Amino acid sequence: MKQKNVPRVNDKQFEGMTLGEIKKYVKGYYLKYYAGKSVRNHHKGIVVMLGKPGLKHVVNARNSGYTKLKAIVKIPEMIANAVYCNFKEAGKNDPYSIFGYANFKSKVEVESKIHIFRIVVRVTATGHFYYDHAVKVKK
Repeated sequence: MKQKNVPRVNDKQFEGMTLGEIKKYVKGYYLKYYAGKSVRNHHKGIVVMLGKPGLKHVVNARNSGYTKLKAIVKIPEMIANAVYCNFKEAGKNDPYSIFGYANFKSKVEVESKIHIFRIVVRVTATGHFYYDHAVKVKK
């Protein structure tokens, strides 16, 4: 995966926080700085909207460990620098308004290690793009 810029999370801002405290912090951070804004992905040139459902999926995910949660503060940079991988058509249980899902990968430095995250962008039938799913750490 070729990615020009690798965002770096400042781990000091999370020093001494419990998992619950980090969840509360990143939720407030996202809502204050990102919700309702958009980010252009440099690789595909699409504009991705940052909505509340995307945050909800990350924060409430069963496996939302420290690394995933800390990366939330870099979501705009992650989306901007993410490399497109593939497209998945909507499933039969998805709402009719969803056309499919564009999958991207993005590198982010968290806890002094480079992690590769999978970013899923919901594509609507009207042609809009929304960050809507959990960022998943690839192992």
